[in-house]
Amino acid sequence: MNKMSDKRDTPLWRRNEKIDKKTKILILGSFTSRGGYDRYFYGSDKNNFWYLLDYALFSKNMDINISTMLNTSENRKIVKEEIAEKGTLVKVKNELCRHPNDENREKLHALLLENNIDITDIYRRVEMRTTNTDNDSDIILPSHSTYTKYNIDVIEEALKNRDIKIILTTSKYVLDHFNEMTGHKYKAQCLPAPTSRGKKGETLFYKLSEWKKAFNNN
Repeated sequence: MNKMSDKRDTPLWRRNEKIDKKTKILILGSFTSRGGYDRYFYGSDKNNFWYLLDYALFSKNMDINISTMLNTSENRKIVKEEIAEKGTLVKVKNELCRHPNDENREKLHALLLENNIDITDIYRRVEMRTTNTDNDSDIILPSHSTYTKYNIDVIEEALKNRDIKIILTTSKYVLDHFNEMTGHKYKAQCLPAPTSRGKKGETLFYKLSEWKKAFNNN
């Protein structure tokens, strides 16, 4: 394979991974980015995952009405500050970023489980085309790499033995490869991507609204 490719093993905190028995909603990502590798799922400072999920679950505690707000940098800043102050998840995630340890990871995971949510990735390990990328499109697929490996054992075990009602993916890429990996046996819904990448026109406010619908309409 390309000498410049980058092989990334499972983060240490995922080595003995199992989906919790209380899980009703399973969120699937692709693979942990370099910025979050020693932290937790979606641990990069550039990713809005925890803001979106915090708003989806706890917006009733927040003094913001995104339907009346223009998509300006100032308004985006106001919204994220309100979520960080009045929400629950972002506070713990920020503490985890400052102090990436098992105690803070367990705190964040416990908050997810209080809402019957768990998270995993569709890959156990990946080979990237180059070292300087986190783009899913740069993952060398299992059909072309002996190193890249789907997380099929963990996911299939959970879907067969847990009472999971909802499967949500954080990108179209993840949805497509989840379907390929499982042979289209399960119904999953694609959320607007929490990264800055995504469909053109999907603003932060649009994503907040869509994530709230996904977690409250199912």
